[in-house]
Amino acid sequence: ADLPARPVRLHASVGVCARARGMVCGDSYAIVPLPGERMLLLLCDGMGTGGAAQVQSERTVRLITRLMRAGMDALGAIDTANTLLMWQDGETFSTLDLAVVDLCGGWAELYKLAAPPSLHLRADAVAEISSAGLPIGVLDGSHPRAVRIALRRGDMLFMASDGVMDACPAPELSALLRAHARESARSACAAVLRAPKHPKDDMTAILVKLT
Repeated sequence: ADLPARPVRLHASVGVCARARGMVCGDSYAIVPLPGERMLLLLCDGMGTGGAAQVQSERTVRLITRLMRAGMDALGAIDTANTLLMWQDGETFSTLDLAVVDLCGGWAELYKLAAPPSLHLRADAVAEISSAGLPIGVLDGSHPRAVRIALRRGDMLFMASDGVMDACPAPELSALLRAHARESARSACAAVLRAPKHPKDDMTAILVKLT
């Protein structure tokens, strides 16, 4: 998916790929344009696998997406969704990996609850972005810490579920992403998901290329 380059300073190409361990993938994601030349990237992994995990992750993605489309900021949407999920019948837990990318301002803010690290790749370096926390829907008043990073042309931001991050060490991921992103962001995500021959969990990868 390509976002229009004007009047923003950066242009984003986004690729996504998912691979289920069984018949149904328990990961859910959303990529949503927001006002002010911003974009929302959201990835949730439901507890367990299969249909039950999919219901949990889809519910979380749907709630937060609706709240942020309505104008709520990321922390407000996470807090509201957390409260609503706690009142749902049965257990509704999932990891939360959320990024707001500002193409005009040249920055991204990342929010994580029980999610694996993300990778910020530059031409000469790669940084892992991580944060602790319980899954969303577990504890009332759970607030993730916002991590802000500066973005520039040529950068890549990679988010993935733990099925990907547990299967591939960061150096291997970085090499795969750099090699295949020359073709497209989606090609790079597909290469990452092909790497593990026998995945132990559902796998979802999201890559943002900035030009």
